[in-house]
Amino acid sequence: MDTNVRREYGQLADYRQMRWRLFAVAIVGALVVIVGMQLASHLLSRTLLEDGYARLQQQLSQTHKQHVHNSLEHHAGHLQLLLHNPALLKAVREQDREALMREVYWQYQLKRQENPHIEVMHFHDPNNITLLRLHQPESYGDDLSELRPMIADGNHLRARRDGFEIGKNGVSYRVAIPIEDDDEHLGMVEIGVNIAHFTRRLRESHGVEVGLFFHREAMGTYLAEHGESQLVGVGEQRLAFPPMSDALLVAGGELQAGQEGYLPFYHQGRRYVSYPLYHLKNYQGEEVATLLAVADVSQQIGKIWRFTLWSSVVWLLLLTLLIAGQYRIFSRMQHCIDSLAFYDPLTGLPNRRLLMEKLQQSMLNCRRSRQHMALLFIDLDNFKTLNDTHGHQYGDEMLKGVAQRLREAVRLNDTVARQGGDEFVVVLEGVGEEYDLAQQTALAVADKLVEVLAPPHQLSDGLSWQCSGSIGVALCDEMGMELEELMRRADVAMYRAKAAGRNQVASY
Repeated sequence: MDTNVRREYGQLADYRQMRWRLFAVAIVGALVVIVGMQLASHLLSRTLLEDGYARLQQQLSQTHKQHVHNSLEHHAGHLQLLLHNPALLKAVREQDREALMREVYWQYQLKRQENPHIEVMHFHDPNNITLLRLHQPESYGDDLSELRPMIADGNHLRARRDGFEIGKNGVSYRVAIPIEDDDEHLGMVEIGVNIAHFTRRLRESHGVEVGLFFHREAMGTYLAEHGESQLVGVGEQRLAFPPMSDALLVAGGELQAGQEGYLPFYHQGRRYVSYPLYHLKNYQGEEVATLLAVADVSQQIGKIWRFTLWSSVVWLLLLTLLIAGQYRIFSRMQHCIDSLAFYDPLTGLPNRRLLMEKLQQSMLNCRRSRQHMALLFIDLDNFKTLNDTHGHQYGDEMLKGVAQRLREAVRLNDTVARQGGDEFVVVLEGVGEEYDLAQQTALAVADKLVEVLAPPHQLSDGLSWQCSGSIGVALCDEMGMELEELMRRADVAMYRAKAAGRNQVASY
């Protein structure tokens, strides 16, 4: 009893000594951290702010997509209604421009009053020849097979097409629908909404600067008509329409292809955050431009930095005290939790739960290294007789001895686990690249384990008990298999060994 008391007092003294050491380390660490708090607070405030603007970017992107989707479906429904007019279909079939003008012009003007950003409405015949431009009635008869691939593709497939297009006079979101009458294809009709409609809504609803940056190769039609005199070059690969703020131009110059996340930058001593709201794509899904938003966050960062500076100092001191007092307790608790969750309390071997994790990792390593692995199921012979005749105390001693022998008989990188009762499992990794060689290696290890288990175990009270083992061997090749299948094979092989007379090795 005195020895136990002295041991408990010694452990308590060790605990107190470690706690004071941790406390001293925490104080020194706190002083060091406070000296560098200005930098740390700035980094923390930047992280918090950028996370906030990342969420805002998602909201803006959703708003933009919603506007695009709503406009698309609204105008597509309008076009579908137009195509049920027999007089319109007759005018298209006969290519009677005046009759077609009478049928649709008033509806076009009505849609223009509803949304001034509707800028184009076209009718095309099946050969991609312009039949009528309601916004330019005097211009017709031109072949759009090369200039407007969206119309040519829609006519060819007799299918709806939609997407952003960069034409001679600007950028618009266009919807093209085939004109059909009794399975007769009469051509295509399209309507387009200027991209300014979407950018204006975003500026007004969220109060941020918005700029549209086009890929140079996508501007071929516009450049052929107007050149670059009305555009601003942004880097080597992008163009933009003025006017545009300096901050937007800087952000556009740093924009990376396919960029999705935010990008912080400095300009003229101020802090900005830029993020792409939407990637504009044509009817083929190819990106033609990026809608970029820029916000000045200098003032917000200053406020967050000051708040973070003082709150961080206070919290750091409190956390240091807490860590100093609780570190050892938490470490002991974690060790106990890990032991209960992943290890067999009797033998100290990995339990079934940890075994499953190690098996999954071993099978993954097997596929990566193209090496075979082996799974050995071991069932102790005559173990039940020991329990029934001498009691579980001797059975527990036997299990501990078996676990010790198995651990000493395999390599350090192999796994020995207790599956439950008198069943043990051994996982052998990297037993060979060739199947035959791997099987020979695994069977050799299994034979060695049979020999290791064969000698009698010296138990308490002078009891000597011989308890052999029946071992089933299953291989997993580099092509891999399901974990359940591998375990089933090992189990089947083990029962073959027991059926063959026990104290045997059998493979699947």
